[in-house]
Amino acid sequence: MKKFIAFIAIFFSFTLFSYEGYKNIDSRQAYELVKKGALFIDVRTTKEYKRGHAKGAKLIPLYDEKDGKIEPNLNLVKEVEYLTNDNYDKPIVVICRTGHRSAKASQMLSDAGFTNVYNVVGGFLTNRGWLAYHLPIEK
Repeated sequence: MKKFIAFIAIFFSFTLFSYEGYKNIDSRQAYELVKKGALFIDVRTTKEYKRGHAKGAKLIPLYDEKDGKIEPNLNLVKEVEYLTNDNYDKPIVVICRTGHRSAKASQMLSDAGFTNVYNVVGGFLTNRGWLAYHLPIEK
């Protein structure tokens, strides 16, 4: 419970006092960055990810379902640090279903010091998203 309260406090501090330290891009721009070697993370739930995801995207949920409850992932930044080998300048592309969770995760990563973070506006499923542009997917 203490971890959850800490996460909520951090989340609201990002929301209330945040600046946009990341860049918004569309799915086609994201695809080009990924082809050039950007780390590609999907912050949807495990259940959503398993239904289908953008090809090459690694799952690091912002929130996930555990024992029937939705819980925040308190290790999101640490997991990205691990995947980038602590390279805070590595390009990171973040996607979710619609672009809202990925914006929150992008802000968290920017606030943690990552300098090349890209939020996919329109996410995976909207009419401006990954699927709408018929970009590669995996199941």
